[in-house]
Amino acid sequence: MSKNFGLDGIGAEVQLGKGGNRLQNNGTVVNFTDKDGGEYVNAGIKDATEAYHAVTKKQLDDATASLSLDDFIAVTGTPGAFAATVNVPVAAKIIGAKVVVTTAYNGTNPLLKIGTSATSSDNIDGGNLSDLAVTGSYEIPANTIIAGEATPIICTLSGTGTTLGAATVYVEWANDN
Repeated sequence: MSKNFGLDGIGAEVQLGKGGNRLQNNGTVVNFTDKDGGEYVNAGIKDATEAYHAVTKKQLDDATASLSLDDFIAVTGTPGAFAATVNVPVAAKIIGAKVVVTTAYNGTNPLLKIGTSATSSDNIDGGNLSDLAVTGSYEIPANTIIAGEATPIICTLSGTGTTLGAATVYVEWANDN
């Protein structure tokens, strides 16, 4: 027979077996630690099947395998078109771009258009979201779906009297394939 003293649950720290790892709850976070409670240890979980489940490392790696943060275009010197060395694949979604101006551009109204062609009809940035006359970093949101063939990203630099300046454009895209 057991006695109930009106207590519910267990303590905030539970050791799993004699000399085993510990499960700790500080009221906000649950941690798995070594037997001394100092170093974190890995915890195995199943693959998530619902929106509120935690995902495994494999699920995260699979979901982000096609995410590109390294595709970039160096844009320097005089006006013209600069194409990416890596094409955005078929059915990719361009999530955004980042323009990092390392040397301010001279001239009158230097503009950088970012898109999938040199025309303005498909620009991610029509040139109004980054100030090329000032060094700095500019985040450019996008929501462009690339359909059909693999497509290069093209940056077109324009401006009257623009002869000097340097920027790097990073294009972020994702693909479900």
